[in-house]
Amino acid sequence: MLLNGCGSADNRVLEETFERVYAIEPSARLTIQNRDGVVSIYGSDTGEMRINAVKKAYSQERLNQIGIGVFTKPGAISVITKFPPKPTWALSDRSGTVDYTIVVPATAGISALELDAGEILLEGIRGREVRARLGDGRIFARNCFTSMDLTVTRGTITPAHGKIANDFNNLPVSANSSTREMKIDQIINGGGQATVEVRVERGEIKIAEANP
Repeated sequence: MLLNGCGSADNRVLEETFERVYAIEPSARLTIQNRDGVVSIYGSDTGEMRINAVKKAYSQERLNQIGIGVFTKPGAISVITKFPPKPTWALSDRSGTVDYTIVVPATAGISALELDAGEILLEGIRGREVRARLGDGRIFARNCFTSMDLTVTRGTITPAHGKIANDFNNLPVSANSSTREMKIDQIINGGGQATVEVRVERGEIKIAEANP
């Protein structure tokens, strides 16, 4: 029995590179949408945005169907990735991936970074805010000094070369190196009544009673 749609015998990965440079304001807001791949964003002492994207697919037809659109307006720039529809009949999705390497002014902000699956790397960002959402994969944040809102549905978030802080008197969060456990040990509202809201998609939250 022969099954069509189970993949070609030719497993070569085809690649196509997209490179652009755009002059942007130092405080510009960046928006990125991608489905599968890696998004690496680096803050630098520059007055422009340099973008390098590598499209990958198993067929030329699929590669041609992956589109990259860059849209600019005063104070904002958007990078939108268009993928072909995922096949419903195949045993695996070979619609392709896009890996981005983007260099922006360090003071630029990331108002929305959305990636369904893959990895996100943020380094040297010092803008007003960073908002990133990842469906499945890992987020790395290094040497960033900004307000960060990072969400992972399934995967890990790794902050490095910096600190995690809470909003209670801006004291740092302590880390247990033996168990990689992050802990907030802080009296809230002077020890009086307080409301704390904590959310997690996957993982563990432990709340312990203390008598200071």
